[in-house]
Amino acid sequence: MIDELDLETILGELGDFKRYQIYVFLYLAVTIIVSAVYNCQYVFAAGQVDYRCRVPVCESTPEKFETNGWGKFALPAPGPLGSECFRHRVVGKTCDAASFTNDTEACYSWVYENHDTIVAEFDMACEEWRRTLVGTVHGAGVFAAMPATAFVSDM
Repeated sequence: MIDELDLETILGELGDFKRYQIYVFLYLAVTIIVSAVYNCQYVFAAGQVDYRCRVPVCESTPEKFETNGWGKFALPAPGPLGSECFRHRVVGKTCDAASFTNDTEACYSWVYENHDTIVAEFDMACEEWRRTLVGTVHGAGVFAAMPATAFVSDM
């Protein structure tokens, strides 16, 4: 039984930090970095994308995110959270100021600035809960897989 621990004696038995310890350190660092990238990729995959309401009477073919002036009378002014989820009610069949009222209605389709994330891919505009659900399901899946992964790694 050891009454007192002597760090110098323990380090002497382990040996100096040489090539083998450097290899082990580097292998561990690579696995930790890869794991961190995998768990952080959600930030990029589900990043916020600018979008606006689709206004069928004013859209060009192909649709463009820029409104070229008609957005002033067809879409509400940017401001309160969720204003991009509404458009002015259409009463005419042309794209001019007289064809829109000041009343707003909810949008059911959107035009995205780009299609680089799952927000545009799965049409998640104005549904922030769906975007965060992706991260929640990923985290729950990683948590549920840990016991199986630990069992396999122990084998």
